[in-house]
Amino acid sequence: MDDFAKRYYFSKAATNSLQLVVEEMVYHLILPIQPDSVLIDVLITFDEQTSVLAFEINYAGGERNVLEQDDDISVMIVKGKLEEFHHKYEHGMNIITAKMKI
Repeated sequence: MDDFAKRYYFSKAATNSLQLVVEEMVYHLILPIQPDSVLIDVLITFDEQTSVLAFEINYAGGERNVLEQDDDISVMIVKGKLEEFHHKYEHGMNIITAKMKI
């Protein structure tokens, strides 16, 4: 993520926010509910004209939106950083799409 942030000249605060959101999602919300081996894809894009960072996180398993756990501190952190997010379930994959302004 550091290389991605450097390529687009993100501030240190913006880089930290991106890293925090992805780490909370993957390490604290998705991995703990998965079996030993799991497929997780993270795609990050940045629109330089609007300064909007978009990402998509896909993870295998049964249908489960990890951002529905309102009492979880990681969920509160992630929701506080995102402008919008959506969850859908297709072909055995949970797909979370989200946007945050940098």
